[in-house]
Amino acid sequence: MISLDLNLVRVKDAQRAELAQQVAQFLAGNAIQEAPLAADTARPLHFVDSPAQVKERTQRQMEAQAKNLELATKARTLAETMTIREVGTEMGMTRYELRGLAKRHRITFQPAQMSSITQHAHASPEEDARDAERLRAYAQCGVSINHASCHSGIGRWRSKRLAKDFNITFLPRGKA
Repeated sequence: MISLDLNLVRVKDAQRAELAQQVAQFLAGNAIQEAPLAADTARPLHFVDSPAQVKERTQRQMEAQAKNLELATKARTLAETMTIREVGTEMGMTRYELRGLAKRHRITFQPAQMSSITQHAHASPEEDARDAERLRAYAQCGVSINHASCHSGIGRWRSKRLAKDFNITFLPRGKA
């Protein structure tokens, strides 16, 4: 590396001259003086717990295990009649924590029932028949089921269900 700092070049001149002298000495056949080997680096100390620390750690682990077992028994009794969401609300735990607890202690919760919000309420048979006739009219015009559901105001999944239930055949998508 070329240094542009003149002062640094002058400082390194002494080292450069010493190295040149050692090279000349080696080439002349004289032995180069070897430096002693570096001392071994000390190994890191192995940490050993004192008996008091071991006793304290063991005590904490036993308390945590007892608390975990207590939570498991409470969750098991609640799981006989409740879903995991209800047990979590009752115990103040997340579903993630409860799933882990259930996996470790083989706890099975009651299955969740679909709520009225998430449960799809089907229309009455009369409404289904009326909408099926509307879809059949679109099918006779030669459109796809996507076109029919988009322009009739009937949802796509409901249109597919009605087409399946009432044997209405539409043109394949892109052929209309």
